[in-house]
Amino acid sequence: MRWGIRIRITALAAAAVAVVLGVAAVALVNGQRRALTANLDDSLGIAADELAQASQAGELPSVLPVRIDDDAVLQVTSPDGTVLAATPGHARIALLAPEGTGRKVRTVELAPSEPDYRLLSQRSGETVVHVGAPTDDIDESMAALRLGLAVALPLVVAALAALVWWLVGWTLRPVRAITSEVADIRADSLDRRVPVTLANDEIQGLARTMNDMLDRLQDAAQRQQRFVADASHELRSPLTRIRTELEVDARHPETADLAATHHSILDETRKLQALIDDLLLLARHDASTTPNRSTHRLVPLDDVVHDEASRTAATATVAVDTTGVEAVTVTGDADHLARAVRNLLDNAARYAASRISIALSETGGTAHLSISDDGPGIDPAHRHHIFERFTRLDPARARQGPASAGDAEAPGGTGLGLAIAHDIVVAHGGTIALGENRQPGARFEIDLPAAGGHS
Repeated sequence: MRWGIRIRITALAAAAVAVVLGVAAVALVNGQRRALTANLDDSLGIAADELAQASQAGELPSVLPVRIDDDAVLQVTSPDGTVLAATPGHARIALLAPEGTGRKVRTVELAPSEPDYRLLSQRSGETVVHVGAPTDDIDESMAALRLGLAVALPLVVAALAALVWWLVGWTLRPVRAITSEVADIRADSLDRRVPVTLANDEIQGLARTMNDMLDRLQDAAQRQQRFVADASHELRSPLTRIRTELEVDARHPETADLAATHHSILDETRKLQALIDDLLLLARHDASTTPNRSTHRLVPLDDVVHDEASRTAATATVAVDTTGVEAVTVTGDADHLARAVRNLLDNAARYAASRISIALSETGGTAHLSISDDGPGIDPAHRHHIFERFTRLDPARARQGPASAGDAEAPGGTGLGLAIAHDIVVAHGGTIALGENRQPGARFEIDLPAAGGHS
């Protein structure tokens, strides 16, 4: 498995945590220094107040006792800088008095070889009190804190990166399983499915989506295999008959009836062409993932029905009744709708004993078309198979008559007529079904979305 996502997530998480911890560390160091400095300033202030009180009471010794820190500096000076009292060793250090009467706290360097001092100076009557302490303790504390953070932060980031790496890998285990399973699926193993996790999360959704896709691929592959096998068989039959007739005439030219052979081959060629046309139409329907609406227009469905009924009446030996056809308009492809109606009429003409009845009406925004015949009817056991491709019913259902290219179930037909009608109706957002069992004959019913009144 490629680790790109795992590496990216781990790197981004580690970088984000490093930035956050770095900012927090800087804030911690600065806050700690401010806190320690404030504490030192408070101590200096207390000592300065005590010195000021002693100075005002006249109880100030010339040598001041050490307070706060062993290296602390305490001085009492006159405003001109003359040292009046000081801790041992600091009588010669002249400290500047603050301007005005306020208190001033600052960090100063008393000697090049000594650490910086935090110095508080304030006026007290006619004297100035100076109290200072070295900041080396603060500096050492800050150095220790920075060192600890410098060691701890990389360890924390590394530990977090390792945790994120493991968590992402654990989370992506189902994805790796899905990837591995899909990589092993071939055209001959489309029945395999990817594992679905128990957790109701995005990975479970991905697995279910993959399995749904595999279901569709398997169904499409099976339909394609059946289609290719059936088409190959159907194409081979007329070609075999043509080849047989030509071979017989070639081997026995003295008995050959060329006119009969030509007529037979022409008839087989017509059937072959009709079969190829049907196969191409079905292939186009299969290749279209969405209906082609660019050719859809307002179609007077009653005109289409009358035209196809007239064509059927001119070639069939049965009566075609269109008295039940009312004016109805739908939206769609006129040629395709005519093909669907033609296939149903050809099917009815093949089986009807004496009459075909057509009814068309609109109810509640739905165009309802029914085509009935008074033939032997359809066995209920075949109701769920009649719209499948290359389906042919029992010969007892058929009556002899003129063959038709759209005939779906007639002897010698392609077995595609009803399948084509079904695909066309579904592509127009409608439904087609065999009506309730009736005697005699069969009734096919089509429902299509109506587009309003006839124009």
